[in-house]
Amino acid sequence: MLIAISTYTKSLEEVDVHRKPHVDYLQAFISAKKLLAAGRQTPPTGAIIIARNLSLDAFKKILDEDPYCLAGVAEYKILEFNPVLCDEAFRTFIS
Repeated sequence: MLIAISTYTKSLEEVDVHRKPHVDYLQAFISAKKLLAAGRQTPPTGAIIIARNLSLDAFKKILDEDPYCLAGVAEYKILEFNPVLCDEAFRTFIS
Protein backbone atom coordinates (compact mmCIF):
# COMPACT_ATOMS: atom_id res chain seq x y z
CA MET A 1 0.00 0.00 0.00
CA LEU A 2 1.25 3.46 -0.89
CA ILE A 3 0.61 6.68 0.98
CA ALA A 4 1.81 10.14 -0.03
CA ILE A 5 2.34 12.85 2.53
CA SER A 6 2.50 16.31 1.05
CA THR A 7 4.01 19.39 2.58
CA TYR A 8 2.94 22.81 1.38
CA THR A 9 5.93 24.81 0.18
CA LYS A 10 4.04 28.11 -0.18
CA SER A 11 1.56 30.01 1.95
CA LEU A 12 -1.91 28.54 2.40
CA GLU A 13 -3.31 31.48 0.42
CA GLU A 14 -1.12 30.55 -2.55
CA VAL A 15 -1.94 26.84 -2.16
CA ASP A 16 -5.66 27.64 -2.19
CA VAL A 17 -5.34 29.37 -5.56
CA HIS A 18 -4.67 25.89 -7.00
CA ARG A 19 -7.06 23.95 -4.74
CA LYS A 20 -10.00 23.45 -7.13
CA PRO A 21 -7.89 22.04 -10.00
CA HIS A 22 -6.04 19.86 -7.46
CA VAL A 23 -9.27 18.52 -5.93
CA ASP A 24 -10.83 17.90 -9.36
CA TYR A 25 -7.67 16.11 -10.50
CA LEU A 26 -7.60 13.79 -7.48
CA GLN A 27 -11.36 13.19 -7.61
CA ALA A 28 -10.96 11.77 -11.10
CA PHE A 29 -8.53 9.15 -9.72
CA ILE A 30 -10.82 8.38 -6.79
CA SER A 31 -13.71 7.88 -9.23
CA ALA A 32 -11.47 5.62 -11.34
CA LYS A 33 -10.68 3.57 -8.19
CA LYS A 34 -6.96 4.41 -8.38
CA LEU A 35 -6.95 6.43 -5.15
CA LEU A 36 -8.66 5.43 -1.94
CA ALA A 37 -8.70 8.75 -0.07
CA ALA A 38 -7.18 12.21 0.03
CA GLY A 39 -7.44 15.13 2.40
CA ARG A 40 -5.68 17.95 4.18
CA GLN A 41 -3.76 17.48 7.36
CA THR A 42 -4.95 19.28 10.48
CA PRO A 43 -3.58 21.92 10.76
CA PRO A 44 -3.40 22.46 6.97
CA THR A 45 0.35 22.13 6.41
CA GLY A 46 -0.05 19.51 3.70
CA ALA A 47 -2.18 16.48 2.89
CA ILE A 48 -2.41 12.71 2.81
CA ILE A 49 -3.20 10.72 -0.34
CA ILE A 50 -3.75 6.96 -0.22
CA ALA A 51 -3.30 4.90 -3.40
CA ARG A 52 -5.50 1.96 -4.24
CA ASN A 53 -3.66 -0.97 -5.86
CA LEU A 54 -1.18 1.14 -7.84
CA SER A 55 2.44 0.50 -8.66
CA LEU A 56 4.96 2.91 -7.23
CA ASP A 57 5.67 4.29 -10.72
CA ALA A 58 1.98 4.86 -11.45
CA PHE A 59 1.50 6.64 -8.11
CA LYS A 60 4.56 8.83 -8.70
CA LYS A 61 3.18 9.79 -12.11
CA ILE A 62 -0.15 10.84 -10.60
CA LEU A 63 1.63 12.96 -7.99
CA ASP A 64 4.05 14.49 -10.52
CA GLU A 65 1.12 15.65 -12.65
CA ASP A 66 -0.93 16.96 -9.72
CA PRO A 67 -1.73 20.69 -10.13
CA TYR A 68 -0.15 21.38 -6.71
CA CYS A 69 3.11 19.79 -7.82
CA LEU A 70 3.04 21.52 -11.22
CA ALA A 71 2.45 24.89 -9.51
CA GLY A 72 5.28 24.25 -7.05
CA VAL A 73 3.08 24.69 -3.96
CA ALA A 74 3.52 21.18 -2.54
CA GLU A 75 6.10 18.42 -2.30
CA TYR A 76 5.32 14.72 -1.83
CA LYS A 77 6.96 11.99 0.18
CA ILE A 78 5.76 8.45 -0.58
CA LEU A 79 5.59 5.78 2.09
CA GLU A 80 5.01 2.13 1.29
CA PHE A 81 3.77 -0.39 3.83
CA ASN A 82 2.16 -3.80 4.07
CA PRO A 83 -1.04 -3.59 6.17
CA VAL A 84 -0.91 -7.12 7.58
CA LEU A 85 -3.09 -6.11 10.51
CA CYS A 86 -6.33 -4.43 9.54
CA ASP A 87 -10.07 -4.65 9.86
CA GLU A 88 -11.66 -7.04 7.36
CA ALA A 89 -13.73 -4.18 5.91
CA PHE A 90 -10.47 -2.42 5.01
CA ARG A 91 -9.15 -5.49 3.15
CA THR A 92 -11.61 -4.92 0.31
CA PHE A 93 -9.74 -1.71 -0.49
CA ILE A 94 -6.30 -3.27 -0.61
CA SER A 95 -6.88 -6.57 -2.39
